[in-house]
Amino acid sequence: MTPELTASLAGDWDELLQDSVSATPFQSRAWVEALLAESHGRARLILIREGEDLIGLFPVRLSFRGWRTARSFGVGPSDYLHPLAR
Repeated sequence: MTPELTASLAGDWDELLQDSVSATPFQSRAWVEALLAESHGRARLILIREGEDLIGLFPVRLSFRGWRTARSFGVGPSDYLHPLAR
């Protein structure tokens, strides 16, 4: 995940955050970009589009303990990172 990629999503991401009734500050672009920067290459951003419209976004981190898994970046109740969707 590169800063250029997240920057290219800025307008769509901010609009999605504003339109989502269940959005939290932990799903904001600024918060997730900080997590992605510290992920040491283990981060992925799952995007869901309908045509050109961004309708869902889910940041995950990859884990390699015995088998590959993709898990939410959320850590306990402090930063709840469920998928962001319209």
